[in-house]
Amino acid sequence: MLPSQKESWGKSSFWPEDDGWSGVCEKLSVIVRGGSFEDAKKNMEAALQEHIERILREQLGRGAQWVA
Repeated sequence: MLPSQKESWGKSSFWPEDDGWSGVCEKLSVIVRGGSFEDAKKNMEAALQEHIERILREQLGRGAQWVA
């Protein structure tokens, strides 16, 4: 397994499989696949961004309910 270089949201690991690469960020329960290591890494970056944005939207939505 290869660790990612960005670990601010948790460590991501990638490994080769027969038909491409897989990756996981266990801390945030994000799993990705790609045809190459670069594809899997790019997919991880996109998945983490989407995951974090969703969490922020949920938190902002709850905050708005508290203020109202």
